Amino acid sequence: MGEIRSFFALGVFAVLPVLIFAMLAAVGGPEPGLRPEESPMLQEGQRTPEPAAEALVPVERPLPEAAEEGASAGLDSQWSISLLRAGVGEVLPLDAYLLGVLAAEMPASFQPEALKAQAVAARTDTFYRMEAQVHPGGACCDDPACCKAYLSPEERKARWGEDWEENQEKLRRAVAETDGLVLTWQGEAIFAAFHAASPGSTENSEDVWLSALPYLRSVESPETAAEVPDFYASVSFSYSELRRCLEGAYPELELGPEGADWLTEPVYTRSGRLRSVCVGGRTLSGSELRRLLGLRSTAVSWSCSPEGVRFETAGYGHGVGMSQYGAEVMARSGADCREILEHYYSGVALEQLSPPEAG
Repeated sequence: MGEIRSFFALGVFAVLPVLIFAMLAAVGGPEPGLRPEESPMLQEGQRTPEPAAEALVPVERPLPEAAEEGASAGLDSQWSISLLRAGVGEVLPLDAYLLGVLAAEMPASFQPEALKAQAVAARTDTFYRMEAQVHPGGACCDDPACCKAYLSPEERKARWGEDWEENQEKLRRAVAETDGLVLTWQGEAIFAAFHAASPGSTENSEDVWLSALPYLRSVESPETAAEVPDFYASVSFSYSELRRCLEGAYPELELGPEGADWLTEPVYTRSGRLRSVCVGGRTLSGSELRRLLGLRSTAVSWSCSPEGVRFETAGYGHGVGMSQYGAEVMARSGADCREILEHYYSGVALEQLSPPEAG
Protein backbone atom coordinates (compact mmCIF):
# COMPACT_ATOMS: atom_id res chain seq x y z
CA MET A 1 0.00 0.00 0.00
CA GLY A 2 2.60 2.50 -1.11
CA GLU A 3 0.11 5.20 -2.02
CA ILE A 4 -1.98 6.71 0.75
CA ARG A 5 -5.54 7.11 -0.44
CA SER A 6 -7.12 9.94 1.55
CA PHE A 7 -10.14 12.10 0.99
CA PHE A 8 -7.84 15.04 0.45
CA ALA A 9 -4.70 13.63 -1.18
CA LEU A 10 -6.83 12.52 -4.12
CA GLY A 11 -7.77 16.11 -4.83
CA VAL A 12 -11.39 15.91 -3.75
CA PHE A 13 -11.09 19.26 -2.03
CA ALA A 14 -10.79 22.23 -4.36
CA VAL A 15 -8.84 24.55 -2.09
CA LEU A 16 -5.81 23.86 0.11
CA PRO A 17 -5.58 26.67 2.68
CA VAL A 18 -2.36 27.36 4.54
CA LEU A 19 -3.02 26.73 8.21
CA ILE A 20 -0.66 27.45 11.09
CA PHE A 21 -1.25 25.31 14.14
CA ALA A 22 -0.03 26.26 17.63
CA MET A 23 -0.37 23.35 20.00
CA LEU A 24 -1.88 23.53 23.47
CA ALA A 25 -0.69 21.18 26.17
CA ALA A 26 -2.86 18.11 26.72
CA VAL A 27 -4.06 17.08 30.15
CA GLY A 28 -5.35 13.59 30.98
CA GLY A 29 -9.07 12.96 31.25
CA PRO A 30 -11.14 12.40 34.37
CA GLU A 31 -11.35 8.68 33.76
CA PRO A 32 -9.65 6.10 31.52
CA GLY A 33 -10.84 6.34 27.96
CA LEU A 34 -11.93 9.98 28.10
CA ARG A 35 -9.57 12.76 27.17
CA PRO A 36 -10.78 16.13 25.91
CA GLU A 37 -8.92 17.00 22.77
CA GLU A 38 -6.66 20.01 23.03
CA SER A 39 -7.21 21.38 19.56
CA PRO A 40 -4.85 23.61 17.58
CA MET A 41 -5.26 27.34 17.93
CA LEU A 42 -7.16 28.76 14.97
CA GLN A 43 -5.50 31.69 13.23
CA GLU A 44 -7.19 34.94 12.24
CA GLY A 45 -8.96 34.55 8.94
CA GLN A 46 -8.57 30.77 8.83
CA ARG A 47 -11.32 28.92 7.04
CA THR A 48 -12.22 25.32 6.55
CA PRO A 49 -11.42 23.30 3.39
CA GLU A 50 -13.80 23.57 0.46
CA PRO A 51 -14.92 20.17 -0.87
CA ALA A 52 -16.07 19.77 -4.45
CA ALA A 53 -19.86 19.52 -4.64
CA GLU A 54 -19.79 15.96 -5.96
CA ALA A 55 -17.66 14.77 -3.03
CA LEU A 56 -20.44 15.02 -0.47
CA VAL A 57 -23.99 13.73 -0.54
CA PRO A 58 -26.61 15.26 1.82
CA VAL A 59 -27.97 12.73 4.30
CA GLU A 60 -31.59 12.77 5.42
CA ARG A 61 -33.03 10.90 8.39
CA PRO A 62 -32.63 8.15 9.38
CA LEU A 63 -28.90 7.41 9.64
CA PRO A 64 -27.59 4.30 7.85
CA GLU A 65 -28.07 0.94 9.53
CA ALA A 66 -25.04 -0.87 10.89
CA ALA A 67 -23.07 -2.89 8.39
CA GLU A 68 -23.36 -6.66 8.73
CA GLU A 69 -20.48 -8.41 10.44
CA GLY A 70 -17.75 -9.02 7.90
CA ALA A 71 -19.24 -6.68 5.31
CA SER A 72 -16.71 -4.65 3.31
CA ALA A 73 -18.95 -2.27 1.36
CA GLY A 74 -18.76 0.60 3.86
CA LEU A 75 -17.43 3.95 2.68
CA ASP A 76 -15.01 4.20 5.61
CA SER A 77 -13.33 0.95 4.63
CA GLN A 78 -12.63 2.35 1.15
CA TRP A 79 -10.53 5.21 2.48
CA SER A 80 -7.07 4.86 4.02
CA ILE A 81 -5.02 7.15 6.22
CA SER A 82 -1.41 7.21 7.34
CA LEU A 83 -1.12 7.14 11.12
CA LEU A 84 2.09 8.32 12.78
CA ARG A 85 2.89 6.60 16.06
CA ALA A 86 6.18 7.56 17.72
CA GLY A 87 7.28 8.91 14.36
CA VAL A 88 6.58 5.63 12.54
CA GLY A 89 3.85 5.57 9.92
CA GLU A 90 1.35 2.82 9.24
CA VAL A 91 -1.52 2.78 6.75
CA LEU A 92 -4.96 1.92 8.14
CA PRO A 93 -8.47 1.73 6.68
CA LEU A 94 -10.44 4.70 7.98
CA ASP A 95 -12.94 2.53 9.86
CA ALA A 96 -10.14 0.73 11.71
CA TYR A 97 -8.53 4.05 12.61
CA LEU A 98 -11.81 5.52 13.87
CA LEU A 99 -12.39 2.48 16.05
CA GLY A 100 -9.04 3.11 17.77
CA VAL A 101 -9.78 6.81 18.13
CA LEU A 102 -13.22 6.18 19.60
CA ALA A 103 -11.73 3.75 22.13
CA ALA A 104 -9.18 6.36 23.22
CA GLU A 105 -11.43 9.43 23.24
CA MET A 106 -14.67 8.25 24.88
CA PRO A 107 -15.50 5.49 27.40
CA ALA A 108 -17.13 2.44 25.80
CA SER A 109 -19.66 2.58 28.65
CA PHE A 110 -21.27 5.66 27.09
CA GLN A 111 -24.64 5.45 25.34
CA PRO A 112 -24.64 4.26 21.68
CA GLU A 113 -25.95 7.60 20.39
CA ALA A 114 -23.20 9.50 22.23
CA LEU A 115 -20.60 7.13 20.76
CA LYS A 116 -22.06 7.66 17.29
CA ALA A 117 -21.86 11.44 17.73
CA GLN A 118 -18.22 11.07 18.76
CA ALA A 119 -17.52 8.87 15.72
CA VAL A 120 -18.91 11.55 13.35
CA ALA A 121 -16.95 14.30 15.09
CA ALA A 122 -13.75 12.24 14.94
CA ARG A 123 -14.24 11.39 11.25
CA THR A 124 -14.89 15.03 10.38
CA ASP A 125 -11.93 16.26 12.41
CA THR A 126 -9.68 13.65 10.77
CA PHE A 127 -10.53 14.87 7.27
CA TYR A 128 -10.14 18.49 8.33
CA ARG A 129 -6.62 17.90 9.65
CA MET A 130 -5.57 15.70 6.74
CA GLU A 131 -6.54 18.40 4.25
CA ALA A 132 -4.82 21.04 6.39
CA GLN A 133 -1.59 19.03 6.00
CA VAL A 134 -0.79 19.14 9.71
CA HIS A 135 1.68 16.37 8.86
CA PRO A 136 3.33 15.75 5.46
CA GLY A 137 1.16 13.79 3.08
CA GLY A 138 -1.98 14.48 5.07
CA ALA A 139 -1.05 11.97 7.79
CA CYS A 140 -2.53 12.02 11.30
CA CYS A 141 -0.71 11.22 14.53
CA ASP A 142 -1.75 9.68 17.83
CA ASP A 143 -0.62 12.66 19.92
CA PRO A 144 -3.82 14.09 21.47
CA ALA A 145 -2.16 17.50 21.77
CA CYS A 146 -1.88 17.57 17.97
CA CYS A 147 -4.43 15.26 16.31
CA LYS A 148 -6.35 12.63 18.29
CA ALA A 149 -5.53 9.82 20.68
CA TYR A 150 -5.57 6.28 19.30
CA LEU A 151 -5.53 2.81 20.87
CA SER A 152 -4.34 -0.21 18.91
CA PRO A 153 -6.27 -3.52 19.19
CA GLU A 154 -3.63 -4.77 21.64
CA GLU A 155 -3.97 -1.65 23.79
CA ARG A 156 -7.75 -1.98 23.75
CA LYS A 157 -7.53 -5.59 24.92
CA ALA A 158 -5.21 -4.58 27.75
CA ARG A 159 -7.50 -1.76 28.82
CA TRP A 160 -10.82 -3.60 28.58
CA GLY A 161 -9.81 -7.07 29.76
CA GLU A 162 -12.79 -9.41 29.86
CA ASP A 163 -15.00 -6.67 28.37
CA TRP A 164 -12.91 -6.63 25.19
CA GLU A 165 -15.38 -8.30 22.83
CA GLU A 166 -18.44 -6.43 24.12
CA ASN A 167 -16.76 -3.03 23.97
CA GLN A 168 -15.18 -3.72 20.60
CA GLU A 169 -18.56 -4.59 19.10
CA LYS A 170 -20.24 -1.57 20.67
CA LEU A 171 -17.70 0.82 19.19
CA ARG A 172 -17.68 -1.00 15.85
CA ARG A 173 -21.41 -0.43 15.56
CA ALA A 174 -21.00 3.28 16.38
CA VAL A 175 -18.53 3.63 13.50
CA ALA A 176 -20.57 1.45 11.12
CA GLU A 177 -23.87 3.19 11.82
CA THR A 178 -22.32 6.53 10.92
CA ASP A 179 -20.36 5.16 7.95
CA GLY A 180 -18.97 7.97 5.79
CA LEU A 181 -20.81 10.77 7.60
CA VAL A 182 -19.11 14.13 8.11
CA LEU A 183 -20.30 17.49 9.44
CA THR A 184 -20.30 20.42 7.05
CA TRP A 185 -21.05 24.13 7.08
CA GLN A 186 -22.20 25.54 3.75
CA GLY A 187 -20.68 22.55 1.98
CA GLU A 188 -17.36 22.68 3.84
CA ALA A 189 -16.05 20.12 6.32
CA ILE A 190 -15.92 21.73 9.75
CA PHE A 191 -13.31 21.94 12.49
CA ALA A 192 -15.15 19.50 14.79
CA ALA A 193 -13.68 20.48 18.16
CA PHE A 194 -14.80 18.55 21.24
CA HIS A 195 -13.99 18.46 24.92
CA ALA A 196 -14.89 16.51 28.06
CA ALA A 197 -17.34 18.61 30.07
CA SER A 198 -18.71 22.14 30.32
CA PRO A 199 -20.15 23.93 33.36
CA GLY A 200 -23.54 24.97 32.01
CA SER A 201 -22.59 26.03 28.49
CA THR A 202 -19.91 25.60 25.85
CA GLU A 203 -17.67 28.39 24.60
CA ASN A 204 -17.51 30.49 21.42
CA SER A 205 -14.44 29.61 19.36
CA GLU A 206 -13.10 33.19 19.34
CA ASP A 207 -13.10 33.26 23.14
CA VAL A 208 -10.57 30.41 23.19
CA TRP A 209 -8.78 30.75 19.85
CA LEU A 210 -8.68 33.56 17.26
CA SER A 211 -11.34 32.77 14.68
CA ALA A 212 -15.08 33.21 15.19
CA LEU A 213 -16.43 30.13 13.45
CA PRO A 214 -20.21 30.22 12.85
CA TYR A 215 -20.74 26.60 13.85
CA LEU A 216 -18.72 26.77 17.09
CA ARG A 217 -21.13 28.91 19.11
CA SER A 218 -21.78 28.83 22.83
CA VAL A 219 -24.75 26.58 23.63
CA GLU A 220 -26.21 25.16 26.82
CA SER A 221 -24.78 21.83 27.97
CA PRO A 222 -26.73 19.61 30.40
CA GLU A 223 -24.02 17.78 32.36
CA THR A 224 -23.54 18.49 36.06
CA ALA A 225 -21.34 17.33 38.89
CA ALA A 226 -23.74 14.42 39.36
CA GLU A 227 -22.69 12.91 36.00
CA VAL A 228 -19.05 14.03 35.67
CA PRO A 229 -16.28 12.69 37.91
CA ASP A 230 -14.22 15.52 39.41
CA PHE A 231 -16.47 18.13 37.78
CA TYR A 232 -15.28 20.57 40.42
CA ALA A 233 -11.57 20.50 41.18
CA SER A 234 -9.01 22.62 42.97
CA VAL A 235 -5.24 22.98 43.08
CA SER A 236 -3.11 25.08 45.42
CA PHE A 237 0.26 26.73 44.86
CA SER A 238 2.58 28.27 47.40
CA TYR A 239 3.76 31.70 46.29
CA SER A 240 7.22 30.33 45.56
CA GLU A 241 5.73 27.53 43.42
CA LEU A 242 3.51 29.97 41.55
CA ARG A 243 6.44 32.32 40.95
CA ARG A 244 8.51 29.48 39.46
CA CYS A 245 5.68 28.50 37.11
CA LEU A 246 5.02 32.04 35.91
CA GLU A 247 8.60 33.29 35.65
CA GLY A 248 9.71 30.02 34.11
CA ALA A 249 7.50 30.82 31.12
CA TYR A 250 7.91 34.60 31.18
CA PRO A 251 11.15 35.70 32.90
CA GLU A 252 10.33 39.36 32.22
CA LEU A 253 7.30 39.35 34.52
CA GLU A 254 7.38 41.94 37.28
CA LEU A 255 6.12 39.98 40.27
CA GLY A 256 6.29 41.97 43.48
CA PRO A 257 6.78 40.55 46.96
CA GLU A 258 3.04 40.45 47.63
CA GLY A 259 1.74 37.33 45.88
CA ALA A 260 -1.88 38.37 46.33
CA ASP A 261 -1.27 41.10 43.72
CA TRP A 262 0.15 38.87 41.00
CA LEU A 263 -3.15 38.02 39.29
CA THR A 264 -5.24 41.11 38.57
CA GLU A 265 -7.87 42.49 36.18
CA PRO A 266 -9.51 39.17 35.27
CA VAL A 267 -11.91 39.31 32.30
CA TYR A 268 -14.51 36.57 31.88
CA THR A 269 -16.56 35.45 28.88
CA ARG A 270 -20.34 35.15 28.88
CA SER A 271 -20.06 31.46 29.70
CA GLY A 272 -18.03 32.25 32.84
CA ARG A 273 -14.60 31.24 31.55
CA LEU A 274 -11.48 33.31 32.05
CA ARG A 275 -10.72 35.27 28.88
CA SER A 276 -7.65 37.12 30.17
CA VAL A 277 -5.79 38.13 33.30
CA CYS A 278 -2.97 40.56 34.01
CA VAL A 279 0.10 38.83 35.48
CA GLY A 280 3.11 40.92 36.45
CA GLY A 281 2.45 43.54 33.79
CA ARG A 282 1.68 41.00 31.04
CA THR A 283 -1.81 40.04 29.85
CA LEU A 284 -2.25 36.27 29.57
CA SER A 285 -5.19 34.50 27.99
CA GLY A 286 -7.21 32.16 30.13
CA SER A 287 -5.99 29.26 27.98
CA GLU A 288 -2.37 30.23 28.57
CA LEU A 289 -2.84 30.44 32.34
CA ARG A 290 -4.56 27.06 32.24
CA ARG A 291 -1.63 25.56 30.34
CA LEU A 292 1.02 27.07 32.61
CA LEU A 293 -0.65 25.86 35.81
CA GLY A 294 -2.13 22.57 34.54
CA LEU A 295 -5.71 23.63 35.33
CA ARG A 296 -8.60 21.45 34.19
CA SER A 297 -10.46 24.32 32.51
CA THR A 298 -10.60 28.09 32.14
CA ALA A 299 -13.82 28.18 34.18
CA VAL A 300 -11.56 29.15 37.05
CA SER A 301 -11.54 31.39 40.09
CA TRP A 302 -8.89 31.81 42.75
CA SER A 303 -8.42 32.96 46.31
CA CYS A 304 -5.30 34.06 48.15
CA SER A 305 -4.15 33.28 51.66
CA PRO A 306 -0.90 33.77 53.55
CA GLU A 307 0.17 30.32 52.33
CA GLY A 308 -0.49 30.79 48.62
CA VAL A 309 -3.16 30.74 45.91
CA ARG A 310 -5.96 28.21 45.54
CA PHE A 311 -7.48 27.76 42.06
CA GLU A 312 -10.93 26.22 41.67
CA THR A 313 -12.24 24.98 38.31
CA ALA A 314 -15.46 23.59 36.88
CA GLY A 315 -15.77 21.27 33.89
CA TYR A 316 -12.87 19.90 31.89
CA GLY A 317 -11.30 20.92 28.60
CA HIS A 318 -11.23 23.99 26.37
CA GLY A 319 -15.04 24.15 26.22
CA VAL A 320 -15.46 24.52 22.44
CA GLY A 321 -17.72 22.29 20.34
CA MET A 322 -19.24 19.06 21.55
CA SER A 323 -19.14 18.25 25.24
CA GLN A 324 -18.63 14.51 25.58
CA TYR A 325 -20.40 14.24 28.92
CA GLY A 326 -23.09 16.56 27.60
CA ALA A 327 -23.58 14.19 24.67
CA GLU A 328 -23.90 11.31 27.12
CA VAL A 329 -26.52 13.12 29.19
CA MET A 330 -28.47 14.03 26.04
CA ALA A 331 -28.33 10.42 24.83
CA ARG A 332 -29.60 9.15 28.18
CA SER A 333 -32.49 11.60 27.84
CA GLY A 334 -33.45 10.16 24.45
CA ALA A 335 -31.56 12.37 21.98
CA ASP A 336 -30.14 10.64 18.92
CA CYS A 337 -26.78 11.17 17.26
CA ARG A 338 -28.05 13.80 14.84
CA GLU A 339 -29.77 15.81 17.58
CA ILE A 340 -26.60 15.81 19.67
CA LEU A 341 -24.43 16.97 16.78
CA GLU A 342 -26.86 19.65 15.63
CA HIS A 343 -27.06 20.95 19.19
CA TYR A 344 -23.32 21.37 19.69
CA TYR A 345 -22.37 22.37 16.12
CA SER A 346 -24.67 25.23 15.13
CA GLY A 347 -26.18 25.20 11.65
CA VAL A 348 -24.26 22.19 10.37
CA ALA A 349 -25.38 19.51 7.92
CA LEU A 350 -24.60 15.81 7.86
CA GLU A 351 -23.22 14.78 4.51
CA GLN A 352 -21.90 11.47 3.24
CA LEU A 353 -18.60 10.94 1.51
CA SER A 354 -18.52 9.64 -2.02
CA PRO A 355 -16.36 6.57 -2.73
CA PRO A 356 -12.72 7.43 -3.43
CA GLU A 357 -11.62 7.85 -7.01
CA ALA A 358 -9.77 4.94 -8.52
CA GLY A 359 -6.07 5.36 -8.83
